[in-house]
Amino acid sequence: MALEPFQCSPLECEDQVDPGPLEYLRDPSYATSSYDIHLSVSIQGQHMEKPATVCRSNYRYLYWNSRQQLVHHAVTGCIIHPGDLMGSGTISGTDAASLGCMLELSWMGSREVKLGDNEVRKFFKRMEILLSWKDIARKKTMEELGLVNVRGKFYQPPFLHATIRMSSQSLMQSNKRSSNIASFI
Repeated sequence: MALEPFQCSPLECEDQVDPGPLEYLRDPSYATSSYDIHLSVSIQGQHMEKPATVCRSNYRYLYWNSRQQLVHHAVTGCIIHPGDLMGSGTISGTDAASLGCMLELSWMGSREVKLGDNEVRKFFKRMEILLSWKDIARKKTMEELGLVNVRGKFYQPPFLHATIRMSSQSLMQSNKRSSNIASFI
């Protein structure tokens, strides 16, 4: 396997106890089931000359390893074929610089995330470029391993934000317990 030289233990735990996996998800080799892959995410706004890094983490922070995620998909009826792309989900570390999503970085929109010298964000804006970088500095290059960097641009329909805001405000008026939903928007 191409990633075998980078196999290692998860950073936060050697075994899974809280929450403990259901029996079909227990992995007897969990202690060596992760990979040492450094990750970083940068954002480049429309008026920024270069991207600003907002997060640095490591694949080792995943609680559920890739084998467990694959088994979970298969057991729930998801049809999986060779070559299918699987996403790991958010990979957050233990400190503020390693939080893996904008909701975590901005503390659900209550804090600004600094982008370079002149810009801040609480959420992504339309037309921003998101870059995700993987770094394996040992033995093989990323291309040899079949890993690529990801680059994406946010295109949000102009009516979506208004629709979400309106529906959460309506929901808030009809149900006081839903106030947390509106604070995200």
